[in-house]
Amino acid sequence: MKKIYPGLLYADGYPENEKDDGKALREEACELARGVDRVVVVAGLPDPYESEGYDRGSLAMPPSHDALISSLAKTGADVTVVLQCGAPVETPWADEVDAILLTYLSGCRGGAATAALLTGRACPSGRLAESWPYRTEDDPSYNNFDVDLLSVEHPEGIFTGYRYYDAAKVAPRFPFGYGLSYTTFSVESSCEPKDDGAAVVCRVTNTGDRDGAEVLTVWVGMKDSRIPRPLRELKDFSKIYLSPGQSGEARFELGRDAFTYYDVALVDFAVEKGEYTIFVAYSGREPEPVGSVILDGVEPEREEFDLPSMIERRKIEPAGKKPYTHDSPAAALAHTRLGRFILRVADGKIKKHAPYGIKEARSMVHGTPLRALTLAHPRVTRDTVDGVVRSLNGRLFSGFFRALRGLGKKIGKK
Repeated sequence: MKKIYPGLLYADGYPENEKDDGKALREEACELARGVDRVVVVAGLPDPYESEGYDRGSLAMPPSHDALISSLAKTGADVTVVLQCGAPVETPWADEVDAILLTYLSGCRGGAATAALLTGRACPSGRLAESWPYRTEDDPSYNNFDVDLLSVEHPEGIFTGYRYYDAAKVAPRFPFGYGLSYTTFSVESSCEPKDDGAAVVCRVTNTGDRDGAEVLTVWVGMKDSRIPRPLRELKDFSKIYLSPGQSGEARFELGRDAFTYYDVALVDFAVEKGEYTIFVAYSGREPEPVGSVILDGVEPEREEFDLPSMIERRKIEPAGKKPYTHDSPAAALAHTRLGRFILRVADGKIKKHAPYGIKEARSMVHGTPLRALTLAHPRVTRDTVDGVVRSLNGRLFSGFFRALRGLGKKIGKK
């Protein structure tokens, strides 16, 4: 950004860790913002909050990030938030700021790309591939995802993402497919029923004054289904690039497989007999019906379902301590004296190497399956892990000698 605006002013705004609330840095940034017309604040999920090997406890960003954005919004400056995160986050300040640019985890050229988008040298044309809820509690997995490492249930079934928000009539902050642009588009859609399917044609025109791209999504929903099904399901999509005033066409062919569901009794996909509505959506707008088709097929027995009761907090019986397997989480070690010692050693290393993300790192290590111990040290083999598992299951001597033999094999190779 400094290459484009040499006079750019900068302030840290929040601390690198959450050991303090960042009040001093926040006040410094706000003081700077009061003397300018436009502010760009970069926020999101720092390393301890990003996750692959563990579950995030909530969708919230660090408190210092949210506090900074809300404080800057009160200064009277035009505030644009650049979000850098690998997954959805809560945005309680969304209505207080002027713009949000989501870059996800954009890599080594992300800075240049972000600068091009912020300055208008490029036109944002991305669309969300997931739904962003207002709060963590709105997610269908909220009641059941963090109950027991040894026992995980998914009572929401097929009602995940947009399927849940549609069926439960819970409005997300930003719906699946949402995305704004520096230009505008008009879309005219038509649907032609065919044998065992339908064809959808969308005529798109760039009605703005900038080059840009629009994303069209095609959905299918069944009227009066006898079984639990989403209100509608995404079936196809296309992205079309257009210059100002230019028009283009996107065509979608929906075959019979676009109308199927999986029938457990038949152990196969099947088409339910009845009428199906075809929808088209763009820019994250509510899908609009463009036609319908009537198909022949099976008539399953009517099955009633209650979505709220499906996802309500349920009592999960704690998993038994034994038998342990290679897939048991490392947390299972806590049931034995030797295991507790090993976990204490691991916790000590975590505090040393991850001082700002102890909770998250500990969650990742404790949730890792025992088979992953082979990645912890070059001397640990599958036989070593097998020995540990045998010891946990009460076969102390045979487990100890098998683990020792595994270590010996690796040492000998070395």
